[in-house]
Amino acid sequence: MDMSKLTLQQKLMRAIKRDKRHVERNVCIALLISIFILTLLPGVGQDAAVPGPSYNYDGSSPENGAAEIFSAIIVGDIYPGSAVERAAATYGYTYLLEPLRPFFEPADFATGGFTPAGEPGPRPLRTAAVASAAGLSSVPGAPPETVAQALKMYKFNTVALAYPGAGAADPLKHALSEFSQAGVDVVGAGINFDQARAISYNYVGGVQVAVLGFSEAVPGEDRARPDQGGVLPANPYLYLPLTREARRNADLVIVHVHWGSWDGAAPQPRQEDLAKALADAGADLVIGHAPHHVGPVEEYNGTLIFYSLGSFISDQTWTSSSRLAAATRYALLEDGTAAVQIIPLWVREGRPHPITGENFLDRTRRAQIFRRLIGDGGSVEEARAVHDGVYLYLEVDHSHVIKGGIEVADQGASYFQ
Repeated sequence: MDMSKLTLQQKLMRAIKRDKRHVERNVCIALLISIFILTLLPGVGQDAAVPGPSYNYDGSSPENGAAEIFSAIIVGDIYPGSAVERAAATYGYTYLLEPLRPFFEPADFATGGFTPAGEPGPRPLRTAAVASAAGLSSVPGAPPETVAQALKMYKFNTVALAYPGAGAADPLKHALSEFSQAGVDVVGAGINFDQARAISYNYVGGVQVAVLGFSEAVPGEDRARPDQGGVLPANPYLYLPLTREARRNADLVIVHVHWGSWDGAAPQPRQEDLAKALADAGADLVIGHAPHHVGPVEEYNGTLIFYSLGSFISDQTWTSSSRLAAATRYALLEDGTAAVQIIPLWVREGRPHPITGENFLDRTRRAQIFRRLIGDGGSVEEARAVHDGVYLYLEVDHSHVIKGGIEVADQGASYFQ
């Protein structure tokens, strides 16, 4: 039949008859695509409901009934880059931390790594209308105008400062000033040598907590030394005596170390040696920073070593793997058990979101994080590991924290340039 002689209506009817044979196939394909998209959407555009601290972290252990006497939230890198500052300028700095409010509110203490941005960000313009549109809860009093004030509101007692980049002396001083005004201790950097090597002590929840900070990745001219300030280098003549000093004066010792490369979290042999030296000197928790990827966790003689928790708040998330992160909730029970809950995170637009959904993307992301953390479990063989599908839990014996610390001999090391 000559198609050119058919009317428009005849052509349309012919096309409908021809396509009737494929209707069932097309409907099935469309249905499968729709189901797949609906499965993914909760993990892409919505926040799943965030359960609060679980594993009976309401004050008791599920197995032995021991009461919780102290808890701390420990996070990875906080880097308020340009994208993060733009979000904060619109919604306020507490917007960045809002998804993790159920974990921070019951905590006694919080700490993490902090890298100053190249330039101070704009002041936030958050209004009640903007907050309501964003679904944020109200903040009592005036909203925080700096990231330091927001971190203080979320129980951060201490941050470990890292090297902010070339020519960034002013941002370093700016960060030190803002944290001082907010009442947050800074470790690992200072305007002079004494401030850079100072140990932060906080007595909270009946526990004396010491926090220290060191950095491997810092140019020589920006290292703190007896005649100048800067970032405290991971020099054994510094970190060994300071960690021993913290051990003698505190119940719980947390050491932050900036190390490794930005493009991977697999620890190098020198990092493993450094972490174990810190543990032998008295560190209870060693927290690695700098890689924008989650790295392994290792248990060594009762010390938990997290080689990298990834980027907690950052716009340095250029790949899907660098958007994966983790936070830890350290809970000390009255029988001396340290129960650590690892919270998997997905960093979207510089903002960490707990991965709690059961869709395909959430399950895949959690599996990636837990695989990066424990692999086959060999590195945490002395720690009891429990996986409930959403969180990973580790248990180690920290009875020495309850008993007031452990004795560590002072080797009498000193710092030599």
